[in-house]
Amino acid sequence: MTQRALTLSLVASSAFLSAAAWLPLAGSPPSPPQTSIASESAISFRIRFGMTDTESRSWSGTITTSEGEILRLRNWAPHPSEEIVGDTGWSMATRNNKARTRSAFQKEYHRGTLPYMDYPGVVVDVGAPPGSIVEVKTEQGDFEIQLRQLQARRFLTYLDGAVIVDQVPTSNVVSSRAYANDFATMLDGQEGHPWLAWLAYRDKGNHILARRFNAGQWEPAVRVTSAPADIYLPKMGRDRIGRPWVVWSQQNDGNFDLYGSYWDGERWSRADRLTTNSQPDIEHAMATDSRGNLWLIWQGFRNGKSDIFSRRFDGQSWSTEEKLSRSPANDWQPAIAADGRGNVYVAWDTYDKGNYDIVMRLFSQGNWGEVSPVAETPLFEAHVSLACDNQDRLWASWNESGFQWGKDTGFGIAKEATRLYDSRSIGLAVRERGRWRIPVSDINQSLPGDLQGYNDFPQLQLDGAGLMWVFFRHRHVANPDIIEPSPLRAAAW
Repeated sequence: MTQRALTLSLVASSAFLSAAAWLPLAGSPPSPPQTSIASESAISFRIRFGMTDTESRSWSGTITTSEGEILRLRNWAPHPSEEIVGDTGWSMATRNNKARTRSAFQKEYHRGTLPYMDYPGVVVDVGAPPGSIVEVKTEQGDFEIQLRQLQARRFLTYLDGAVIVDQVPTSNVVSSRAYANDFATMLDGQEGHPWLAWLAYRDKGNHILARRFNAGQWEPAVRVTSAPADIYLPKMGRDRIGRPWVVWSQQNDGNFDLYGSYWDGERWSRADRLTTNSQPDIEHAMATDSRGNLWLIWQGFRNGKSDIFSRRFDGQSWSTEEKLSRSPANDWQPAIAADGRGNVYVAWDTYDKGNYDIVMRLFSQGNWGEVSPVAETPLFEAHVSLACDNQDRLWASWNESGFQWGKDTGFGIAKEATRLYDSRSIGLAVRERGRWRIPVSDINQSLPGDLQGYNDFPQLQLDGAGLMWVFFRHRHVANPDIIEPSPLRAAAW
């Protein structure tokens, strides 16, 4: 059968939730950490220095713009020897370094220990019209950047190739450096008012904090939970009457259960306990169907085995808990999506056949269909993401690794299998008229060369123009100090 070509936009993931404003443990809601930089009014770009250097040289300098203003200046790859000076300057230099010595289990590298250079850089946010010119002065020379020439992943070079400039997304800091922040979740906004919630750790306990984007800026953060607790993975959804919900997993008396709170227009409600089993309920996800029902799915342990469960909220009450998985083996990490025709799709990874596969169930016309395969090969297939497009097609993306993944193999064990993190790639398919199809162009081969290999945890998201995006994390060497071409040492996601 001829496969249809599928339009696909993709982007490498970046850290969404950085850190931000002191949030007192009690008292009035805190103020935003800073004035938001609206993406439509700012242009952001990265400058990397000393790309042709063979010896350490200073690249300290300053930046100005012919129109508008420099909104923010950040260190691209911070090092203890570097600093941002004021609002428009920096002090930094290229640095000599060398590869590490080999570990005892590694083969001798025939070229020995290799020297290399560390290259510094800055990220600049400019509030200026596209026709503006930015002037950069450094100790190694000066150059001008015409903002209208900037494009993502298209590099402008200056000073005979010693400087590289490219456009990057504009970002805002929305959380607090007074907390350790993680597990951000976002809900699309009614009347342009999206919500953001996240987990914030401090004083030996977790809080859930939330902020709303309103009138072009982030409102002050407010607490969803009332006291520090052992909390995991907040997720957001919206019910039939338009109220935002946050659901999380919380440990009380030695067991994790799911709890939920909704925004009533003025404050977050008192938490409702949504699961009551004596074994853990975790790894949940939420979606609202076209009839306004809010669905909650999760991974729960019953009799020592992991299964997939669901409940739905009709605006007044939650339905009883229903088990979706059917395998006697363990089932993990569900994902959910809803189309415009009332259908709801739930997928998860299962160990039913002695290796990890992706399976799915469809809820249609009031009933659940049978469990059906999405990706069912001898390869490792797990961590699925789902999304529906404007044509009511279901998209699925997941992790792939090799045959016999995670079995007993490795140093001193002569058995054919795939070690943990020996490989990672992205699986992608779309379901149309009841059949799964794959893109004519392999997403892994379509990526730029420096993003190929070791791509993990894909997440699907439909944008306002109807394009499907794949966000993912990419593993790369933190510095070129790897003696063998292995991603397992000194690498970063």
